[in-house]
Amino acid sequence: MPRVFSAIEIENEELRKELSYVRDTINLGFNTVSQDKMHITLEFFEDLNPEQIEKYKQKLQATQIGSFQTTVKGIGSFPSEDHIRVIWAGIKEEKQIRKLYKIISQHELPASNKHKFKPHITLLRINKPSKEQQKLLKNNIREFNDYQFGKLHINKIKLYETQVTPKGSKYKTLETFKL
Repeated sequence: MPRVFSAIEIENEELRKELSYVRDTINLGFNTVSQDKMHITLEFFEDLNPEQIEKYKQKLQATQIGSFQTTVKGIGSFPSEDHIRVIWAGIKEEKQIRKLYKIISQHELPASNKHKFKPHITLLRINKPSKEQQKLLKNNIREFNDYQFGKLHINKIKLYETQVTPKGSKYKTLETFKL
C-alpha cells in the first residue's frame, strides 16, 4: 500500500533560493532537501488503501479556509539542539497553518505522524554527527535564529505519494486542493 502525505509546497522561487542559501551555508556534508522537495508536511500516512486515500481526498477537498500568508523565519532542529537529526526553517505566524492542520486531521484514518505537529520546512537530515559537527551545527542554528527567509502565500494543499528508492525518495502529486 502506498505511503502518502499532505503538504504545503514551497512554490515561491525566491523563497526556495533563500532556503537553499542557508541550507548550503550550514551544511557540513549531510543529506540536503532539494528545492523541488521543499514543503511543510501536514499529515503522513504509511499505508493507506485506495478507499482510505479517497476518503482523505474528500476531506482535503472540503477544506475551504481560504488562502493566507505567513513568514518563514529562523532555523531550528529536531529533536533538540543537543541531539540534532533534522535542521528546519521555521514558520513565524503558525495560527492559520495550525487551524488548517486541525481541520484536515479530524478523521478516522491511521495517520503515521510520530510527533506533535510543528510547521516547518526541512532543510537538512543529519546522520551521526561528530562532536565537532554538532558544535558547528549549534552555532549555525544560533547564527540564523532570526533569519528572514521571506513570505509564503498558501492557497492550496497537495497530496503526494512517496516512493523510497536507493537514490532517495520520489514524490508524485496525486491531487491538488485549493483552499
